[in-house]
Amino acid sequence: MERKAPDRKDFEVDDDGNVVVYTDGCCEFNGKHGAKAGVGVYFGPDNPLNLSEPVRGRATNNTAEIQAITYALELIKRAGFSKAVINTDSQFVISCMTSWLSGWKKRGWKKSDGSPVINKEDLIDLDKASDGLMVKYNHVKAHSGLEGNEMADKLAKAGSKGYDAGVTD
Repeated sequence: MERKAPDRKDFEVDDDGNVVVYTDGCCEFNGKHGAKAGVGVYFGPDNPLNLSEPVRGRATNNTAEIQAITYALELIKRAGFSKAVINTDSQFVISCMTSWLSGWKKRGWKKSDGSPVINKEDLIDLDKASDGLMVKYNHVKAHSGLEGNEMADKLAKAGSKGYDAGVTD
């Protein structure tokens, strides 16, 4: 998901100096044969940083949600910002990053029951992208008419159309 160097003027910054972004992931036929997943990142209307792409690797909704946030944080960091608000409808990713991550890392990427963390590689990428940033995760209700979330959802759905199960990166 590498892009040209971002221009700071393309970011919405709130009164506290946080870059504000909406992210979403979607997966058609999640958990089934023929699943197609995409990521959506919405910085604002007609923003050149907005993203609509298929996921890399496994087509699941969680993979898509993680990759969307990773892309957003990588851009924010490359532009030289230090604070971000991630608006997401994925309570799973919020819990990963705010509750479970430190324990998984201490246990060698194992869950408390000893089983492996399924999205380990994508979560390692997200952890690396968030390193050096103050990130606030804001849970938003999905499909509630909130413009930023609705637009990120639309971008994710469009991105899933390009998913090719034979392409893993």
